[in-house]
Amino acid sequence: TGVQTCGSSDLSNGLFTAPVTGVYIFNAAAFSGSGNIFGQSWFTLNCGRCTATDWVINSGYAFIQNFQQIRLAAGNTVGFHPYASGQNNVSIYENNNHTYFKVSLIG
Repeated sequence: TGVQTCGSSDLSNGLFTAPVTGVYIFNAAAFSGSGNIFGQSWFTLNCGRCTATDWVINSGYAFIQNFQQIRLAAGNTVGFHPYASGQNNVSIYENNNHTYFKVSLIG
């Protein structure tokens, strides 16, 4: 996650597409062991920054998470964008406990 290719039909692009209109809970996190420090994250909605989803934390760690409730129309796409304060070449590592993108339909 974190890098999304908008407009692509490639299922590996890290985007969730809402199957039905409703309220969804998003819980996402990213971990980097490369010494990069994440200070902020947000969700994207249809390839743009989703309003009011910014999560800012100055923890000094290579880990960031975000938890949001977003109302979507069927077909809307949502992605997760961790931000490492302008650092280049950030690698996000696969890790079952620290890198995830979870979605639940609540209504």
